[in-house]
Amino acid sequence: MTQIIMILYSNRIGGESMNINDTINLMKKINKQNNAYIMGNDYNANSMVSSPEPVVKSAKEVSPYDELMKEALYNNFIKIANKLRLDQKSKNTGANFIQSIIDKSTDEVNKNHFKALNASNEETSVIEYTYASIMEDYAKELRSVNYELNGVQGIREDSTTLAHEGIVDKFNDTISKFTPSKINDTIADRVEKATTNFIDNRNAKIEKIKDIYQKAKSFAANPKFSDEAKQRVEESASRQVLEIRKSQKSLFESMVEALTSAAMTKPNLQSRYMNESSGLNMDAIIDDTAAIYTVLEECNVFGFLDANKLADAYIASLKRK
Repeated sequence: MTQIIMILYSNRIGGESMNINDTINLMKKINKQNNAYIMGNDYNANSMVSSPEPVVKSAKEVSPYDELMKEALYNNFIKIANKLRLDQKSKNTGANFIQSIIDKSTDEVNKNHFKALNASNEETSVIEYTYASIMEDYAKELRSVNYELNGVQGIREDSTTLAHEGIVDKFNDTISKFTPSKINDTIADRVEKATTNFIDNRNAKIEKIKDIYQKAKSFAANPKFSDEAKQRVEESASRQVLEIRKSQKSLFESMVEALTSAAMTKPNLQSRYMNESSGLNMDAIIDDTAAIYTVLEECNVFGFLDANKLADAYIASLKRK
């Protein structure tokens, strides 16, 4: 790795001993984001853009930024998933989601990479700039290896793969070194908070609905009231319940609802999310949603991809018949 880039890394982030002002500014930006991409979107609207079908790329078509971003996302995802105590199946869900967004987002990966690399300090966080710088340096190494090996006649494909793996291993070591543990702790905290809020809000809604129906049932059982009055109370109860169910949802809740609906209608999901008694395995649905949500948070914090677009595309893909 070039000495200039190493100095740049040290000046901007300084490994785990990040400059205190940089740390404060970084955490301010992350907290300012604070799931901002969740707000302002109706994740149940019919106008959501459907995600494109996965694109299968040959080895020559894979951008080095694709390869490196996938490694950075996966490297951090596993650490965060371990903090969240996700099981291997949910880790696989997150890994598959990472691969799917890489397959569909080459142009945006390249665009966001160069945007972060050339942005001013006010426009990008320390971690975004550092990741872009590291990726640029290792992308040059990958391109250089490709160029050299392509010029060798009879070179075996496994030789190229080994050369790539060596560079990627060094990239992962560098990413680990220059990613403060507090970043992944913050992402894990966000995911855990989103999960807890969803469960608490869902339970609160269930209790409200039960209370509404119970009061309507008690009113209907009282002989003092007329049939007309009982009908009005029943209609009022139905409206109240509908308002509760149509109330604004968080991104996490919208993702859980979309996956739940898909699990009941799509055969390829039923083996994972339906149990033997044909009931929903809500633990698996919530944990897999947490895995997907973790990747969205990574893209948000590291500035890799637009988390809004990814969330819309994910939910739309589950709603497609």
